[in-house]
Amino acid sequence: MSRLSAAPLAALLCLTTACLNVGEGIRDVLTFDFTVPGAIGDGWVGGVADVPAAQVDQVGLITEHRPLPPEISATEFALFLSGSTVNGEGFIFQKKYISGFRPVQTFAIRIQAQVLTNLHAGCTTGPGPLTVLKAGVSDVEPVAVADGQGILRLNLDKGAGTASGEFAQLGDIRSTLTGCPAQPSYGVKTTLIVSQSARVDTDGNGGFWLFFGTQSSFAGEHHIYIPSLRVTFIPE
Repeated sequence: MSRLSAAPLAALLCLTTACLNVGEGIRDVLTFDFTVPGAIGDGWVGGVADVPAAQVDQVGLITEHRPLPPEISATEFALFLSGSTVNGEGFIFQKKYISGFRPVQTFAIRIQAQVLTNLHAGCTTGPGPLTVLKAGVSDVEPVAVADGQGILRLNLDKGAGTASGEFAQLGDIRSTLTGCPAQPSYGVKTTLIVSQSARVDTDGNGGFWLFFGTQSSFAGEHHIYIPSLRVTFIPE
């Protein structure tokens, strides 16, 4: 029996790939449920920022739609994100272009995510408290480009360190499990609903870019699973 598909997940999301026109057209809610195989988990592209371009290979970036740890579920999936910080700071992310929404319209954005991690809430050192989840919706494709010092910088203002910039900072990646045991267990964390300050204009196809990632100041490896994302679009 799945431990993830119980109350925490069901309470967060409607568990469909898209729930549109919620509230009689007042707002649209796009829900990404990655726990089942299918197209919703395909087509995501990984990237790295805030690291020297010459050291990208040392990050060891892994981005894929993979099964959850067997102790959590024998059948469910999630988006998986893993990498190492090689120079004291780094941002690893996944992005996807999505179309078919309301075309040529400006929206305010709110984002909520569910994270599965083996970093307990009681861990005050290590990657848990030093790594935050960031996410956003943009009408510009997120791309990392080397600056004059050879450091890859994202072309969007995601914020440095724990700052949110123009997009959403959803808190650190520790779960709600207490303590900090030597042999940790995987636990779920449902983030708060966070508004991004950047407004989004969809293109003629009703398209936009969705991204999420981790900003870490921990010099070492970390990984997370993302079972679900919920994005609320509020027309302006």
